Amino acid sequence: MRPDPERHRIVEATRRACIEAALQGYEDASLAGLCREGAWEAAVGAMQRLDPEAPLPGDPFGGEPGATAPRLERAGGEIRSRWSSGG
Repeated sequence: MRPDPERHRIVEATRRACIEAALQGYEDASLAGLCREGAWEAAVGAMQRLDPEAPLPGDPFGGEPGATAPRLERAGGEIRSRWSSGG
C-alpha cells in the first residue's frame, strides 16, 4: 500500500484534536475538584463532543500547529504524579 499524504494529514490532525479535547476536559475537571475517575470521564466526554466542523489543530486552514505538544507533556507528568500518589 502506497502512503497517502492527505490521509496521513487528516488522521494526524484528528488525533491532535482528540488529544487536545481530552487534555482540556481532564484539566477543567481536575480544576473543578473532580477525582481522577471523574476527570477521565470528563476527558472522554470532551472527545465525544468534538465538533466535526471545527478546524483541526495542525490544519493549514485553521488551528494552531504545535499547541498540543507542550500541554501533553505537562499533563502527562501531572497525570503520572497523581496516579503514583494515589490522589
